[in-house]
Amino acid sequence: MGVNLVSRAIVLSTLACSAWVASAADAIVLSYSGNPDYPPYHWCRDNQGLTGASVEQLQLILPAKVKLRPQLYPWKRVLQRAENGQIDIVLPLRINAERARYLRFSQNPAFENPIAIFVRKGQNIPYQGWHSLKPYRGGISLGDIFGDGFDQYLAANLTVESAQDMASNFRKLELGRIDYFITGRYVGVAYLKQRQLANIIVDLPQPVSVSKIHIGFGKHVPDEVIKEIDKALRKMADNGASTALLKKWVNIYAESKDTGCF
Repeated sequence: MGVNLVSRAIVLSTLACSAWVASAADAIVLSYSGNPDYPPYHWCRDNQGLTGASVEQLQLILPAKVKLRPQLYPWKRVLQRAENGQIDIVLPLRINAERARYLRFSQNPAFENPIAIFVRKGQNIPYQGWHSLKPYRGGISLGDIFGDGFDQYLAANLTVESAQDMASNFRKLELGRIDYFITGRYVGVAYLKQRQLANIIVDLPQPVSVSKIHIGFGKHVPDEVIKEIDKALRKMADNGASTALLKKWVNIYAESKDTGCF
């Protein structure tokens, strides 16, 4: 697990290119990106590039012949560029029908990503299922999906407001402008620890969904590369390395002073 991230750091490129084969070195170069505001899985560090558990995991499981070319954009643009074939690997995300139109996904999940309900500490929301949220006003971040049928239920039955990002939603929750905010448990806990808000905002024990997240691959990624990555993901899951990596990066993010991007 000990990976020297500094020695393996990749200089952020501003070139927008898809996969190409450098015949002289016989190396496959793949562009990658992800949500720049999704710690501890991945986030943008001080406008310098992406870091986090997903970035380290990708470096660990990447076949030796593959080289990475990072790209950095707001999340919705990342998905647009992936759809247009301009990004080859999307760091772990949920699978839905829309994304499956233009991405292939690893068969094995990269990480667990339970979706939690965050509320102000002491606020009485007696949660016993999705229907318990009907009397309250909630918040979600643009571009987020939650899986297990909750997205459809939310759209049809719940009163929610969309905000640009997690920071905006937690601020609205802190100010009482919304009653709850829905996001990934690890993501929310990492954010609250880093901002020293864990005594003000807490997550409810029961998740709204328990789906996992998978690495997305564009049409230019060779099948053999995907197969090798899938084998490595399975090995990391079986030996507990994926969970350990995630917990490690929760603590790293909690201690960081990153200013983020965009």
